[in-house]
Amino acid sequence: MLETLKQAWVERTLADLADARQLPRPLSVGRLIERRLAQLSPGALALARVASIAGVDFTLELAESVLQAGAMQFADAINELEAAQVLRGTAFAHDLVFDAVRGSVPQAVAQLTHARVAAWLEPRGGEPARIARHWVDAGHDAKALTWLEQAAEVARRALRPREQLAFLEEKSRIEEAMGDMRAALVTGLVATEVDADLDNEAAQIDARCDRLDRLAATDTERVRVILARCNSRKVRGEHTVVVELARRALRLAVPLGDAALTAAVQSMLGGSLACLEQIEEAVSHQRAALAWLDVHGSEADRAIAHGELGLALDNAGRGDDAVAHHQLACDLCRQVGLASMIATAAGNLACNRLDAGDLAAADAALHGGLQWLAAAEGYNAQTGTVQLLRALTLAQQGCYAQALANAELAVEAMRRHQPALEPRARLREGQIWAHLGQWARVQQALDATAEGLAGAGLGARVHYAGLQWLAAQAEGARAVAREQARRNMQAIDAELTDGARPDLALPLRIELADGDDPEAALAQIDAAREQAQRIGHLGTVQAAHIRAAAVATPFDPARARREALAALALAERGLGNTVLLPAELWLHAGRALLAADDPRGIEVVAQGRDWVASTARNEVPEPFREGFLRRNPANRELLALAARLGLG
Repeated sequence: MLETLKQAWVERTLADLADARQLPRPLSVGRLIERRLAQLSPGALALARVASIAGVDFTLELAESVLQAGAMQFADAINELEAAQVLRGTAFAHDLVFDAVRGSVPQAVAQLTHARVAAWLEPRGGEPARIARHWVDAGHDAKALTWLEQAAEVARRALRPREQLAFLEEKSRIEEAMGDMRAALVTGLVATEVDADLDNEAAQIDARCDRLDRLAATDTERVRVILARCNSRKVRGEHTVVVELARRALRLAVPLGDAALTAAVQSMLGGSLACLEQIEEAVSHQRAALAWLDVHGSEADRAIAHGELGLALDNAGRGDDAVAHHQLACDLCRQVGLASMIATAAGNLACNRLDAGDLAAADAALHGGLQWLAAAEGYNAQTGTVQLLRALTLAQQGCYAQALANAELAVEAMRRHQPALEPRARLREGQIWAHLGQWARVQQALDATAEGLAGAGLGARVHYAGLQWLAAQAEGARAVAREQARRNMQAIDAELTDGARPDLALPLRIELADGDDPEAALAQIDAAREQAQRIGHLGTVQAAHIRAAAVATPFDPARARREALAALALAERGLGNTVLLPAELWLHAGRALLAADDPRGIEVVAQGRDWVASTARNEVPEPFREGFLRRNPANRELLALAARLGLG
């Protein structure tokens, strides 16, 4: 309808439209536009065609250069184009008009015009992506290479990785077509690294690496392709595959005498060895890699290596040594400006701070990582891990609505991009449901992960056993379920030799120390607490004090009181734990103080009651409030104790 009105305006036949019999019956809008264009003068049409080729870069100065004419010669043409509803100023009146004009330019003329536009834009600071496109459309692919590289860098700095990937892919394709296989390989390796941080689809990455294998002509290049495969598999959580590939790469790299390449392989190998609990070898490889990288490596390579070493040290129970490496990794990532790396570094730092009992610092690191991911376009592969950790810290602080939302995002992200880690996400989500007393949902999480648990790693199996133990203690749970859960935890505990993965082993042993023999239970708790104290795992230290207070209260009130006061002192320092349900602090500390006739017991119970009530009111979604209040065992018992004390 608009084009019919415009055509009538141009032909000065608007009055005729009042008579329905005079209305035109066009075959298409395109035909109407072509009809208007056919009525333009040659000068006006030529100017419109230049504008269609130049696009958003069209100016009268550019038109002067392309058409070899002075701007004053365009005055009539511009007036004509505006009157014909083709241009408004120097922009097209409508995309369909632009398409019609562009389509009217013969291919040979269009190519020549693209070349002239590109040549005019180059010395004038034109947008690299558009200059590259003009050279490609002009048939001069070689001249586009520099501009495609610049366009990819602009997209990287602007946190637009999908655009960056597209530019890199086109550059690599052109380089291969020109016979420059080495350049095509180098560009393709960067593109593969970017893609691993985006969707990281296994088939897509494998296809990229297969192409790069065909381009590789030397052992050095073949090692770099193996590293690209390793990076993709590492992001997906397939560390066994990574170790196998990285060992093969190391056998190829060492004889080459290339220190940089060897350091890159050792850093990759060490990172996955740490995730497979082979800590000593992991630390050895990481330190060897850093010996070279800290002197000669880029900020990005150093960030990765320091983060991996920090992770290995954490798994070895050396969190105080690890935190400096995590912090340096975060700082280097910010300097480089790579959002996906910042998110990974933030996640590693958060794990370290959780072990130290500093939930607020962990949450701050994760929040910062998610902000970087949100500012970037589609770093999907890294989202799941950060969201999962954030869900854990939020739940332990009582922010359940937000924790559930983060856990749901984590499960979906890991299902798509890190399938090997999906069981971890489901189990962590199940842990939040346990806080809310939703035991049927907890059982669903256990059922959903049971089959794939064997290949999910030690951490997932420990989390499974802990969640199973929580469910077995729920109201109405059968004694046989409790005993089965205990046997499962004991079996996993037997796999954890002294000093191995204290972040997993010590909480497990604290949970197991609640049997019929209180003296033996306290001895086991003391051993776990002392080890946790030595390695700076203050969250676990607090959990040990809380559990010891609970065990000692019936037969040694003085001991229980000391344990309660120690746990409360850590809480006053802003420290917490992810081992126990949040309300257990006030429940067991309050009981212990009351048993020792310490009047502070009433105050502690009142604080706990207030926390449960305000959390239920403000942080728990309405459908789950009853479960949070009545089916979370710690909350239920704390509220009952408060009622018996006349606290409401």
